[in-house]
Amino acid sequence: MASFLEFALFAWLGISVIAVFIQLIRIARYKRRVAKAETSPERDSKPEAATIDLSARERPESPTPTAAPSQVMAGAEKAEQPAPQQAAAASAPSAIAKVTMPRPPAAPVTATAATPAAQEAPTPAVQEAPATAPDEVAAPTATPTLADLLAGVRLPWNLLPTVDQGREPSNDRVVLITDQGEPSEIGVDVADELERLGFVISPRGDDTAVATRDGQSLGLRIIEEPMTAEVEGTRRFPTATESSVALDIWVE
Repeated sequence: MASFLEFALFAWLGISVIAVFIQLIRIARYKRRVAKAETSPERDSKPEAATIDLSARERPESPTPTAAPSQVMAGAEKAEQPAPQQAAAASAPSAIAKVTMPRPPAAPVTATAATPAAQEAPTPAVQEAPATAPDEVAAPTATPTLADLLAGVRLPWNLLPTVDQGREPSNDRVVLITDQGEPSEIGVDVADELERLGFVISPRGDDTAVATRDGQSLGLRIIEEPMTAEVEGTRRFPTATESSVALDIWVE
């Protein structure tokens, strides 16, 4: 009997350790994904900004200098003259005026003196909006398990975990059993121990109560005859005896 109860206790502790280990693996995978996303080259590389040369648009193209009509006519007459006349014309100083490209007139720059009214007018003060602290976003907190809520508990009457054939194993529910004491005594001593941990006990019936602390609640139920409890024709608590008393605890 004692070895089976020890096995059940170790099984319950093993399940709790496995659940914590799975949670740690999930956290490690999440951190690995975040680190991989931050070091990804696709996100680190930024496209270079395209530069546009605006100088080509701002500078107007200067027109190609063209010969004046008088210069063109003079050249034609020079070609028709005989060789001696051409030589004389070449030695004579050219009377054709030099052609210079007209430049666009520059816009006149006028400095406008500030009027006395503009100089003396005070600049209106800009009122700064009061700095308000941004609303703090509370990080999501994990729901505490039954083991977290019962941390530091000292179970009276040698209450130990037992196998419950009526439910699947869960981290939020456990059935404790003992062969010592009466149901009323066990219920009172368990309530005292939970009050020592800071819980407030509220009865719900003859064999049921609720323990509340910091917004978290535990359900409690005394099973006076666990030996006779059955589920679909099968004993719910195989290790229970005639003198056994069970305590069902769960997270609400």
